[in-house]
Amino acid sequence: MSKSNSFLLILSVIALIIGVRLEIIELFGSQTPYWDDWGLGGFLTDYKVYGFELERLFRPANEHRITFNRIMSIALFEMNQQQWNPIVWMIANATIWAASGALVVSVINRYAPQPSRIALLITTIVFWVLPFALVNILWGIQTHTYTMVLFSLLGFWWTTNQPFTKKWFAGIFSLAAATLTLAGGTFASVAVIGVSLMLLVAASKTENSRSSRQQYLKTSAAALLPAVLGFALIAQVAGGSDKELVLGDSITTFLKTMSWPNYKGLWPAFAFAAPVVLLIIQIFKHGEPPSRFTRFVLSIYAFTVIVATGVAYARGLGGPSPAPRYFEFLSLIPLSSLMALCLLSSGSYRASSKTLAFLLGGYLLAFGSGLSHQAATVDHVLKEQKKYKALQTLNTSRYLNTGDYAELENQPFRHIPFPHADIFQAILDKMSAADTLPPSLQPQPDLQWYPEASDQEKQSSAFFRNGTAVWHEEILGSDHLGAPAYGSYNPEMGDEEATGRFESATLRINRPFAQIAYMGDISSPEMKLYLEDIGSGERFNIEPVATPRYARQYAMTKWLTTQFKIPRGYYKIVAEDNSDTRWFAFSSPRPVGRLSYYAQELSSYGHYLWQFAILLLLWSLRHSLINLFERKRPDTFESNLNQQV
Repeated sequence: MSKSNSFLLILSVIALIIGVRLEIIELFGSQTPYWDDWGLGGFLTDYKVYGFELERLFRPANEHRITFNRIMSIALFEMNQQQWNPIVWMIANATIWAASGALVVSVINRYAPQPSRIALLITTIVFWVLPFALVNILWGIQTHTYTMVLFSLLGFWWTTNQPFTKKWFAGIFSLAAATLTLAGGTFASVAVIGVSLMLLVAASKTENSRSSRQQYLKTSAAALLPAVLGFALIAQVAGGSDKELVLGDSITTFLKTMSWPNYKGLWPAFAFAAPVVLLIIQIFKHGEPPSRFTRFVLSIYAFTVIVATGVAYARGLGGPSPAPRYFEFLSLIPLSSLMALCLLSSGSYRASSKTLAFLLGGYLLAFGSGLSHQAATVDHVLKEQKKYKALQTLNTSRYLNTGDYAELENQPFRHIPFPHADIFQAILDKMSAADTLPPSLQPQPDLQWYPEASDQEKQSSAFFRNGTAVWHEEILGSDHLGAPAYGSYNPEMGDEEATGRFESATLRINRPFAQIAYMGDISSPEMKLYLEDIGSGERFNIEPVATPRYARQYAMTKWLTTQFKIPRGYYKIVAEDNSDTRWFAFSSPRPVGRLSYYAQELSSYGHYLWQFAILLLLWSLRHSLINLFERKRPDTFESNLNQQV
């Protein structure tokens, strides 16, 4: 493949992965954090209140040291004008995941065996694009999962270079960095050590392999340093040492983990292991120094085996299946198995046709048997998001706007986004006081008339508190997620026939963007809604959001949110309804950080991005696909000629 096509291939893979995730975030993402996400919000709030403390970067989170998660979070937090928004973190995670996918695709494109390269490329892209761990995609805090995979893969690949080169040192550094993501990142170094020592033993049988033996020995010795660092950093979980270890249960959990995507069975673990085991046998049998790609494949599989062992030890009581948040990096199990199968299809490690057919059949059966489980898991997460997302935002906002603890305490499980109402109340109070909440959860001040407004102006205006054409609990009028809103649907003045003007008291905007929620029709020339600078008198018109792509989800009696750029300062909001056939309502504006604004805008382009990426991908692979089909198409003329001869 030419350099230009290789560049287009990598670009299309990155665009495809990010595009698909942007669309998922647009449809199902929420600015209301859920469960563990609030721990990240608490960390950022402490950072704003108490300042930067180096020690906090290395504090344990259960058994993990999520240092890179915290470093990236502080950077995003500062770039977003010290506003926390899980959507921003979700998009950043998508970018990290796309980078790791691009790395694997690049390695396969350059070093995988030619006959099976296209199939392996497409399979890898599918693995990286499909939303196996949907819960991770919609959780901003899961940065440590994605950085663990990225640093581990970089370490596996770069350490295949000659020792003491720049890339080799970068590989050792990547292994060290992996220890500061999840505790499982330490196992990346262990995998490199294990594979290097195994190849050292295999190379000892040949006479002309002195340089290879030295390379394996130096790499394993260097990888020992991040391994020791990682094990020293793994924190002791309270009560963890007293946990009962049942060997049978742990083995069951281990096999279920290694059987991904069929996480309820056990036998797929053996089907996925068979190509790797045969590849190792072939390495010992032939004694030739393996290629860099072979070492990369063995390191990936060894890593997943050790991680599965750790999961079995830590979570194996009762023999449960792996948690859905593990599903993304567990996809490395069937992927590395398929890579090993490709290595066995050509070169010096080539297996017989019957063996390859048997291994491939077992692989396809094992992988196919788990797809229904994966589909069911994704469907379950999506249904939960649809059921609970709006309720969690509503109840959280109502507490923040009313201060009524009953809005949290009296809610059923999952109707608030944290399991303990008392702890949740303390988190919200602290974040509200520090002004670090996401835009959609910021408490909204009650919209008041400007102080100089006379009683006659107020009475003659159509606008009044919660003046909407929505019945809520048998009362006409609807607030905006617990925050008071003003509207011109006034039954005492003829419903939508009511006209008039509203001018608010002074409001403060302390970030470079703002958002405002509205209901009804603000697009008509007879309607006006704008913010006016108190000092200069400059007006900033509030434009309706463009027609949503999923328009059937919206109606005139549902709240929509529009965003706009506006200088920091003090403003008043002015509304005018001059139509006797229309009405509208609005809430108080909320300040929005720069990244929050662009994240919201970017997510709406996800569907365009992944569709364009597919076309770009096909274009980059056009020559390879054409050559593939031409090799499989028989030449009829030559075939007939040979038969005649």
